[in-house]
Amino acid sequence: MMEYERYITIVFLSAFALVGTVGNILVLYGFTRCRQKFTSSLFILTLAGIDLITCVITIPSTIAMEVLDFVVSFDIVCKIYHFLVSTTIPFSAFVMVAIAVDRYFCICKPFAKVMTHYRVWIIVASLCITSICLGMLSCLNYGVYQNPDNTYDNLLDRNLSSAAGLNKDMEAKLLELLRELSAHDKNDLLSEPFNTFKCQESAMLLGDEFFSIFQKIYSCFYGLSCILVIIIYSVIYRFILKRRQRRLRMESFPCCTFRVPHNGHESENTEVMYLSQDASVVVEDRDKNHNAENQRQLVRSESSERNRDKFSLGHEKQERIRRNNIKTAIMLSLVAFVFIVAFLPAWLMKLRLIKINVVVFNMYFIYNVVNPFIYAFMNPDFQMQLKEVFLNLCR
Repeated sequence: MMEYERYITIVFLSAFALVGTVGNILVLYGFTRCRQKFTSSLFILTLAGIDLITCVITIPSTIAMEVLDFVVSFDIVCKIYHFLVSTTIPFSAFVMVAIAVDRYFCICKPFAKVMTHYRVWIIVASLCITSICLGMLSCLNYGVYQNPDNTYDNLLDRNLSSAAGLNKDMEAKLLELLRELSAHDKNDLLSEPFNTFKCQESAMLLGDEFFSIFQKIYSCFYGLSCILVIIIYSVIYRFILKRRQRRLRMESFPCCTFRVPHNGHESENTEVMYLSQDASVVVEDRDKNHNAENQRQLVRSESSERNRDKFSLGHEKQERIRRNNIKTAIMLSLVAFVFIVAFLPAWLMKLRLIKINVVVFNMYFIYNVVNPFIYAFMNPDFQMQLKEVFLNLCR
């Protein structure tokens, strides 16, 4: 790695750590002060907690590793660093999928009541435990100690492969091989693991076969999470568009809607007369019945008016909740999009599908920094909390 690449990486990682720490603290402060905590708020708090841990611990650890060029003396330091990195990444990916599922039920199945606060915490705890297990398995594939058998074989393979096809220089290459081998006692190399003082991939504990299989499985979690998120949000937006088209058709053709009359109104308006020898009594009874009927109609009209008002208010409340759910879904889908874009280059480099560049590889940390800005621009409640914070600081 070029020196200037290391310096650039250290500079932008330092900026990420500073900005991300302040931003995620504000997110945690703002959303914990909200009176009503919806399921989306709980997921946002979880993401903010992951991002804060990343900005406070993981990014500074990465800066230290870059400064040291991953040269460390203790194996536990190397394993702890890779545990932090390999735990927070899948945890964020799993939470992204859980958020997409939550938005699906809130928008497409609002009366199912699948996602409750208790279930959200159970889901978050389960995803956290799963991510910790993945992180523990992953960190065991890194270390400063190397298998001596592999080291000796790699030493031979490197020199023999470089000498292949160079008949003219074959003798010189073989002499170089002998000189390199003479610097190490083969018996010593094959006796016990040795400390390379370099934090790197090491299959010494779990074996080469397990390391290869686990790396593929671990990489698949990112790809699978991205596919699930894209599919779920596509279903959500398709549902929203179909609902909007249906509403537009109803508003464009109001003549096609029918008003259902109240049952029994016509029969109740029938006048009842009582026979009597006194005509005044007949008239009086008729007037009394007529007045009583008018009073009943007045009560019924007032009752129906109140019912219509209640229905109208209930309908407006449902529409307001639906619009808020859609806005939240748009905001969180943008968070998912940033996650996919930020981690894609590092994922491709890890699979060795594109050339490794240290600066581009570490740019995935930008995901942990930009989330507070997305919440700030797209969440009015969070904006109000920020204004309160700044007003309190200015006093």
